Amino acid sequence: MTVEGPATLCLAVVVSLLAGCGSAEPTSPTETPKATPALSGRTVCPGAVRGVGTNLTGAPADALEWLQGTYENDAGFLAVVFDGTQPVVIVDSNQLAEWRARLAPSGGAVAPSCVDSTLLAAVHAVLPAVRPPGGGVMAGYDALDDAIGVRGVDAETLVAALEQWSPGMGGTALSAIAAGTLRIDPREVPSLR
Repeated sequence: MTVEGPATLCLAVVVSLLAGCGSAEPTSPTETPKATPALSGRTVCPGAVRGVGTNLTGAPADALEWLQGTYENDAGFLAVVFDGTQPVVIVDSNQLAEWRARLAPSGGAVAPSCVDSTLLAAVHAVLPAVRPPGGGVMAGYDALDDAIGVRGVDAETLVAALEQWSPGMGGTALSAIAAGTLRIDPREVPSLR
């Protein structure tokens, strides 16, 4: 996941965590993980933004930066994107009604994310357990694709760790992989120096 310029930074809110502590051996999930589909582009679900603009300049970029700075620490906020006509605040679908009511007076647009926020939290929770020896892992919400992006671990290991962390979460992860809302790249994470 790369970030290009300040406008795209607002679009690609990616929380990166380098897991630096020891890991416990995960148990095998009850289901066999399926291969990660080679998906690209934005995931789509009812009410979600179907496409987003990138490399914005001028007023659209300024609006995204303002909205990002205003709401980024608020519960349920995931990102702000430009749908081709206006900025749209992307939120946890479980908090959509609250966000619509909150932004209605200003006329601000809001849309749900297709991502399961419980799965996103679980992925962050298991990162230390899936860190390869001498390596790192990264995970976070990718606003451009409306997906959870994970790098530095294979699908089988991640799903097993999620299942160990919370029974049933491995199945949730497998469903998200199939839907394209959980995208796993097993390639090594470049070291940060």
